[in-house]
Amino acid sequence: MSFCHLHVHSEYSMLDGLCRLPKLVNKAAELGMPALALTDHGGLWGIVPFYKLCLEAGIKPILGCEVYVVEDLRKKEGKGNCHHLVLLAENQEGYQNLIKLITISHLEGFYYRPRLDKNQLSAYSRGLIALSGCLKGEVADYILKDDIVKAKRAATDYAQIFGKGNFYLELQDHGLADQKKINFWLKSFAKEFSIGLVATNDVHYLEPEDSRIHNVLLSVQTLSVEGEALSLPGDQHYLKSERAMRELFSDVPEAIRNSALIASRCNVKLDLDHLSLPEIHVPSGYDTHSFLEELTVQGAKKCYGNPLPLHVSQRLSYELSTIKNTGFSGYFLIVKEIVDFVQRKAIPVGVGRGSAAGSLVAYCLGITHVDPMKYGLIFERFLNPERISPPDIDIDLCHRGRRDVLDYIRNRFGRDNIAHAGAFSTLQARAVLRDTGRALKLDYNKIDQMCSLIPYSHMTLEQAASQSPHLSALIRWDPGVKLAFKTALHLQGLPRHMTQHSAGVVIAKKPLTEYIPLQRASGQEIITQVDMDMLEDLGLVKIDLLGLRFLTVIGDTLSLVHKRHGIKLSPKDIPLDDPKTYEALCRGDTTSTFQLESSGMRSLLRKIRPKNIEDLSAVLALYRPGPLNSGMTEEFIARRLGKKEVSFPHPCLEPVLFDTYGVFVYQEQLMQAARVVAGYTLGEADLLRRAIAKKDKKNLEKERPRFIKQATCRGIGEKTAEKIFSILEAFGDYGFNKSHSICYAIMAYRTVFLKEHFTLEYFSALLSLYMDTPSRLQRYLSEARRRGIKLLRPDINQSEIGFTPEVCGILNVKPCIGSIRTGLALVKNLGPRGIKQILKARQDKPFTGLFDFCQRIDRRAVGTRALESLILAGAFDSFGISRPALLLAAKPAMKQKRAITGQLSLFSEESPIKALAEDVLLPDFSFEQKAYHELCSLGHYVTFHPMELKEEWAKDIRSHTAQEVSEVCCKKKVRLAGILLDTRFGLTRNKSRMMFVQLEDLTGSVELVVFPRELRFYGPYLAPGAAILVDGWVDLSDDGHRSVIVEKIRPLTKPSSRNKEKPGSRKDTHNKSQTMSLGTIQVKTSPHPSMIKINQ
Repeated sequence: MSFCHLHVHSEYSMLDGLCRLPKLVNKAAELGMPALALTDHGGLWGIVPFYKLCLEAGIKPILGCEVYVVEDLRKKEGKGNCHHLVLLAENQEGYQNLIKLITISHLEGFYYRPRLDKNQLSAYSRGLIALSGCLKGEVADYILKDDIVKAKRAATDYAQIFGKGNFYLELQDHGLADQKKINFWLKSFAKEFSIGLVATNDVHYLEPEDSRIHNVLLSVQTLSVEGEALSLPGDQHYLKSERAMRELFSDVPEAIRNSALIASRCNVKLDLDHLSLPEIHVPSGYDTHSFLEELTVQGAKKCYGNPLPLHVSQRLSYELSTIKNTGFSGYFLIVKEIVDFVQRKAIPVGVGRGSAAGSLVAYCLGITHVDPMKYGLIFERFLNPERISPPDIDIDLCHRGRRDVLDYIRNRFGRDNIAHAGAFSTLQARAVLRDTGRALKLDYNKIDQMCSLIPYSHMTLEQAASQSPHLSALIRWDPGVKLAFKTALHLQGLPRHMTQHSAGVVIAKKPLTEYIPLQRASGQEIITQVDMDMLEDLGLVKIDLLGLRFLTVIGDTLSLVHKRHGIKLSPKDIPLDDPKTYEALCRGDTTSTFQLESSGMRSLLRKIRPKNIEDLSAVLALYRPGPLNSGMTEEFIARRLGKKEVSFPHPCLEPVLFDTYGVFVYQEQLMQAARVVAGYTLGEADLLRRAIAKKDKKNLEKERPRFIKQATCRGIGEKTAEKIFSILEAFGDYGFNKSHSICYAIMAYRTVFLKEHFTLEYFSALLSLYMDTPSRLQRYLSEARRRGIKLLRPDINQSEIGFTPEVCGILNVKPCIGSIRTGLALVKNLGPRGIKQILKARQDKPFTGLFDFCQRIDRRAVGTRALESLILAGAFDSFGISRPALLLAAKPAMKQKRAITGQLSLFSEESPIKALAEDVLLPDFSFEQKAYHELCSLGHYVTFHPMELKEEWAKDIRSHTAQEVSEVCCKKKVRLAGILLDTRFGLTRNKSRMMFVQLEDLTGSVELVVFPRELRFYGPYLAPGAAILVDGWVDLSDDGHRSVIVEKIRPLTKPSSRNKEKPGSRKDTHNKSQTMSLGTIQVKTSPHPSMIKINQ
């Protein structure tokens, strides 16, 4: 065996390594390397794909890591006091120990970096080979500090920890003077202590010319500018050939030979061939599969009757046979066990999600609740016998109940055996372009200009340049932009860090650290150091448990219906053919419902006018960027409405495309088309679907002639067959999973049904659930008022924690369908402890007034600020005392010491404070003042929103609502009308004062960004509570947050018929009639006195 690279950093040395794994392995193969190590900083994130790629290329993979070593991992001090050390797994025991060390470094030793100390290394040293590391290795570091004694001690310590022949001194030569000094001493130590030498090159990129790009990557990592950030000197940290390495170390040939010797010793195999299932309990007399069959048949008889219909029996036999042959019987039992727990605990659960709804077995087991026979769903889309890979069953849960389910899984399978799945956050187009521009000192205005031309989506830089003439012209004519763009292309897609997968949970038979390393996510949850795809390769069971708020809304609504009306409904009891529900869908009256509340979706509903679940499923499948941008959605609508003739590429496709008017909508239609046109099995058709979806040119080139040949054998003309294949190939970008679409159509339908038939209960549940989401809550409050619901202020005797429906009395709202009481949780300064105190205290008897309240409530739970917020929110209005009088008495009442047991009561009947509050003649606040106080004390306009008086004409002069701004995907001019809420000041990069303001309308809120120039012009208009008209443009941050950059602000006044300005107009006239003093604005827009201050 010749020279082998043993110190290599890939893209998984986050923001430090530039070697993408496929290119790294290909380069090693070109150089004739028999083996290759992967030693990323601090983790094993890339081990699985590296291992697979090496085996495919005929290269021996060596699994390792460059760890950070400190004196004591318990001490958290000194950000940069770590030394580097390379660890290579020699055998399976060494790999297990490496996993344990990496996990310890993250879970116990993390402080800026994952750290270990020598105690941990000693405990888990068996089966590991250690290399002394780079310039930052402990031995090298002491040599550079001229502390040779400590350097020798470090070398002998490591030799003792890892044992004779398992520790090597690492020689590197990148043309640096420091390395020559280090290498001199290392050779001396090797002779003195009989420690082996090994030559490495600390690879961070593939070619010498990549060094500049690597320096930019380091600048991105450190948020600095190229030339000022830490960098690797020179251009020698690349994957050198054996010849180049031999020339560098011609004086120590044993160092080259030792690299091959170490490589020959390292023999680790990853088990990627079978599913590792946790322990499954089955009754005596059954094995795993026979028990699955028994449960499935029992469930099938409940669903379809006994005896089973022939087509059901045949489908079940086929599915069960496939499941048995692929070895996944136990997986279904595990998922059923979890779903059974969910149902026992009455936790709301979804009808299904993803391709699992295509399985009849899953339906009969009660895992999914959509009949695949009824909707024509395909099993092979879920589990393909032609390509065996672990099935993926996702479960949607009530978001409150998700934690209970996780606790159950931990207790059932063992806490050490489960963790959340990890996911890689990568450098996406906008972010990488911004980071690269900053690193290259590009002007900020140019950076903003470039990024504004890239929509917030998964669009790549190449796609953005091809689709935007402005961006491509900018790249062509501006050298700085061109350099930044070209550099960003090299960095695009690199992992930035690891985070927690939104829903994935991993379950193992044994502690997870016997399979994979673990680390912490930013929220302190323990996650795997591999992502979902790598978990699948390792054969570990993964289940998606996604918390959906709207499932909680459905569950809470049905509970309220049962409580108020005595009607016990389950989601399954909701009829799917209700005329009133479809009328609402056809009107697009679906604000505040699942999946259907965006303005674009409501518009599509009005065009398609769904009449059944299949129609609604098509709406969900068509309302996506691919179909919308390709014209497929408009084609579907035109054919459905009879404006275009329905036609089929070939008559044999009519049964496949009949329900969608000859338009391909679903991925399952692609599979069925391949079967009827070219005689593919559904398993083969699924492989074709995967190749089309992944744009796998190699496989598609093989499939095209096969498809055409088989189609012609079935009597279809060659040109027609070619046309059909081209249609299928183009459709790959747009097709949607029908199983998923049907499931979500049913869930969306249920929310519309409940909203239409149990409006009060539905909005009570919805508002309660979104109390922590201000923008959505305001939208739903406005929608509730629009529907004729009277929203009541909090009441100290009537309010619960959240919003609750109340019996409708004589109300001054026409038409009024009932009332909803605001919950105490919305009151500012009143925390959970205070709410608990209030609810507990009034169980015996209701409060009789403010003074009774103060007497019975612990002031440590409800302080003065909380009491004032309750008063201003109207919680004491029912006692008939004006709010100013209550505020006048609040502080003195709270300052009185509470009566201690055995002493006199604080408030006797003769209390002078009580008498003062009842007798004082203070006029109550005006309607406008109460509305403003409602905003201050509750954070929202609840009972009334000032924009409701202006909405009728404001809609004619604005271009967008706040909700519509949240749907904008590119830089766009907008005009908004709304009420100003929170304001805060900030500083620009040159320390000039700017402002951030929340603008709210009836659909939600949006952030306004007011730069210094505009702040000087329009500052007088920016008072909280002011109604304004704003011209500006939508800015998208790299994480998708939308804000509006202000260009012009005016008071929002009703336009005269002659001077009515259209939303598209941008005429700017700074005349006297538009200019008002700050004092005038304060008087006009803020007539609300602040909270009364009482000096004691």
